Amino acid sequence: MGGSGRLRSIVRDSLREFGVATYRKSEMRPGGELSQIFTKAPSFHIIDHVIYHTECVFRGMKSAFLVADMPFGTFQESREQALRNAVRLIQAGAQMVKLEGGRQMASRVQAIAEAGIPVMGHLGLTPQAVHKLGGYKVQGRRPQEAEKMLTDAKVLEAAGAFCLVLECVPPSVAREITRKVGI
Repeated sequence: MGGSGRLRSIVRDSLREFGVATYRKSEMRPGGELSQIFTKAPSFHIIDHVIYHTECVFRGMKSAFLVADMPFGTFQESREQALRNAVRLIQAGAQMVKLEGGRQMASRVQAIAEAGIPVMGHLGLTPQAVHKLGGYKVQGRRPQEAEKMLTDAKVLEAAGAFCLVLECVPPSVAREITRKVGI
């Protein structure tokens, strides 16, 4: 939440009145909002949590496009692991899966896409790698970082990614990637 400290405090207190868990930036855990807000699970949520919540959302939705985020540890090991867990998320009702990482995850994106499952790539601030990135901060400010991100975007596109999330990226970098990548 941006803004003044007083405003943040008012918003946080209002959310808590409705039973919404809120966290300061220093309290955030890597692994996405599901574990941070709903489960208060240590570090990363597991695939079964995401499957359960995907099923709940699927049952309750009327007209939406449901994307399930692949948790840390569910796609890094191998192409086979990535495909197996992507299939589980599609069976739970997801219409697309999202995974974090650039060229090092291209083989996983390719395996999933070749199986007919739409894949969303995720570059920039990737919460599953927040400790490696030095915290929750803008990514791609330096020219070499921006160039690497552009290369990663092109590699993911070639691997079969349907679309990309560019999180916490300078607008100029996001524009350049959007202009040079067709997804």
